[in-house]
Amino acid sequence: MLANVRTYLRTETAVKNAFGERIFVLKVPDNVTYPFAVLRTVADTAGYTYDAEAIRATIFQVDVFDDEIDGAYTNYNLIRSALAGYSGTMNSQAVGSVFVREGQDQWMTDARHFKVFGQFEIHWTV
Repeated sequence: MLANVRTYLRTETAVKNAFGERIFVLKVPDNVTYPFAVLRTVADTAGYTYDAEAIRATIFQVDVFDDEIDGAYTNYNLIRSALAGYSGTMNSQAVGSVFVREGQDQWMTDARHFKVFGQFEIHWTV
């Protein structure tokens, strides 16, 4: 599902203007410039009918990295706006809804950059 979220975000005009192709799933290539975002799964639960698995609820985290806190927040909020309350299709995958769960910021001392992140819950059909 995260590849579908990435594809969707890369097509949203404001997000694309800020990040270009610098939205990744789990792993960031070397020498990527700021800002960039990383998506990762936090939890993935399934809902069943008597016949089979019918719906999934995936909690995922979006980490936005930048060398300044204002830029990290601005760019995180572009992604948040694109996802919050979304319902439709993402790369041909039916999505029932996306909810914002929580967010936080951090100064990453070793890497010398800021990280603003949020967790989202996405409900999608199997």
